[in-house]
Amino acid sequence: MEIEVKNLIFGSVRDLMLEQQPEKWISTSTEIFGNLDRLNPGICTDGDVGKISFGPDDKRMKIRTSRFLTRKLHLNSGFLDDVQIRSIQTHIDDILFGDMIKTFISTGSDITKNYKDGVGGSSCMAGCCSKYTKLYENNPDVYSQLIIKRGNDSARAMVVKLDNGRFMLDRIYATAENLIPKMEDYAKDQHWISAWCKDPGLRGEDSMDLIVTGISYVNGEVPYQDTLDFGRIRDGLLDMMANSNHGYDFSMDDTNGNINGENNYASCSYCGCGLPEDGTYFYSGEYYCEYCFNERAFTCDHCCETASKDDSQYIENEGAHVCSYCAENHYANCDECERCFSTECIRFVESEERYVCEGCLDQHYQECTDCHEFFSELIELEEGDEVCEDCRENKLQKDIDDCID
Repeated sequence: MEIEVKNLIFGSVRDLMLEQQPEKWISTSTEIFGNLDRLNPGICTDGDVGKISFGPDDKRMKIRTSRFLTRKLHLNSGFLDDVQIRSIQTHIDDILFGDMIKTFISTGSDITKNYKDGVGGSSCMAGCCSKYTKLYENNPDVYSQLIIKRGNDSARAMVVKLDNGRFMLDRIYATAENLIPKMEDYAKDQHWISAWCKDPGLRGEDSMDLIVTGISYVNGEVPYQDTLDFGRIRDGLLDMMANSNHGYDFSMDDTNGNINGENNYASCSYCGCGLPEDGTYFYSGEYYCEYCFNERAFTCDHCCETASKDDSQYIENEGAHVCSYCAENHYANCDECERCFSTECIRFVESEERYVCEGCLDQHYQECTDCHEFFSELIELEEGDEVCEDCRENKLQKDIDDCID
């Protein structure tokens, strides 16, 4: 399998460079093939998706496909730009991991969780703003969500049941562009309307038919809309549509969960005091004054979601009060000092397969001056460079080759 992967990578680079930089390919093809032959790339035996294994059989390492192309083959060093490398990586991953794609439909509270976890990438409704999307969670007869995942990449799109009984795939958000056609193909196979398109005339359906009415809602939980961006209230229920000719009262463009002109604030659910707009707190379906809110709940410093005080965990190194969900999913212990840090401050040292904080990284590890990976020990060369074992062998081999030439 290793030889197949080596040939796949070589062929992918060759095809692109012959098309776009044929002269450069002639002068670099021998070097690229030599590096591939030395690195012996293959699929990870542990099934890790989106990564390439390499190295001697008794000391295999693994790295993301894109980083293998840049850090091991050095294709970004005067060879190819980021767009070209991304194109090669997408082609390789499609062939190696295409059958590992997972497709599923989320409903109810899982939709809110997907937004909270950033499935499909960031947007104005993702992360701490997921609390503004609960309209979807509370109307399962109307809303579901298409999710496609492959390794660490993902794509999402809302699926809306229209008044005419058809289903509409709304705007697609993705962390990898190559997942977008797969979302569109799935929608086509289901005979859904693909409503989101830069040219409204290509939506595949008369925009007058893109309407859903009678939706239950709570002000503060109404998400920004990409396609059904006109709204009105009729008999206490929300109607949304893509064509303003239906008659509308407001645009669905608020990113704070509100419907323009509405105000649900009245009195504190616990003490009964009046609630001004700038002094109201919403928690567990009720509105509170600042004092009563602080007695019962807190705002997570990471996700900005409100939670019970009993659910609070204090991260000493960060000085942050976080909910148990964020503590489990966005914080981790350093394998060296065993203290807890945000995952943004933790780095995976591939050579040791350990997660370490920035302080321990500086104290216990050194950066190879050639490959820029971190190691617990480096080898000092005569010219003063400190390199890892692999890079030293590469230098020695290059010196031997230069002498032969």
